[in-house]
Amino acid sequence: MLENADTADGSAADFWSLAKTLWTLLSGQNYPLPGEYHPDPAYSLRSWTVYPWVDALDLLIRRCTRLAPDKRPSMAHFAEELRNCMAEPPEIASDADAEVLRKRLASLTDPTRQTLRAAQEERQRLEELATDLAAFDLEVQTLIDGMLGGNLQQWENAHPSHVNSFQERSAWSLMRHMLYQSPGDPSRVWVWWLMNARIPNGGADRTGREEMTLDIDLRVIHRHDGLEHASYVLHESFSAPLGSATFARILESAKALVAGSEKDLLTEVTRIAALPDDHVPEWFPSTASE
Repeated sequence: MLENADTADGSAADFWSLAKTLWTLLSGQNYPLPGEYHPDPAYSLRSWTVYPWVDALDLLIRRCTRLAPDKRPSMAHFAEELRNCMAEPPEIASDADAEVLRKRLASLTDPTRQTLRAAQEERQRLEELATDLAAFDLEVQTLIDGMLGGNLQQWENAHPSHVNSFQERSAWSLMRHMLYQSPGDPSRVWVWWLMNARIPNGGADRTGREEMTLDIDLRVIHRHDGLEHASYVLHESFSAPLGSATFARILESAKALVAGSEKDLLTEVTRIAALPDDHVPEWFPSTASE
């Protein structure tokens, strides 16, 4: 500017001077900083004022004091930045008609939302029920294994032949089973444990609470030449409203019933295991036909 005063564009110098003046006014200092402005912590406007747009003004002053004049903003941009910093934030008007429409939308979607909430609560309730029953089943399996002294091998993936008698139509069901089999090929004696919990269709009591039916089945299977015979069967069914104290009690009662069968179970398992290899049981068809 000093070297080419006759031909230089003075507007760039105006930006420089205006930015320096702005910094002096906002910082409360008597003189502006020399040279190009760098908003370091010691000289930033934030050190002198709590004005909410102080960071934007620091940036504006820095751009206006760049050493290269062509890198400085225009006066229009400078004015626009100041107006935006000084302007009040726009008010968000409350539209009464919009509120009416929101209430209308809420009333239209409320039945569906209630249905979805009820379905979610039902899924959660059944998941909790399944967790409780799985814990009960594991306790009983451990109990049976202890009753057998760990002498029979467990097979979780085996499918009991009598399982179809428990598969009734129901709104919800959970079946779990475990096979304990004696060593040897073929295995002579099996012990089956089966638990089937179900909520029948329309299974509500007089108070409207859903009832759950729990079937437990513990049996000793004598196997001979490819055929099976249930020589001991412990079967019991329990029913109770879900979430009731009675429901919690039937799990305890079922477990106690299994524990009480220990002597009869062991007697039958031991009897079959002690039979000689050439023994033909009385229930076998060839024996029955003679």
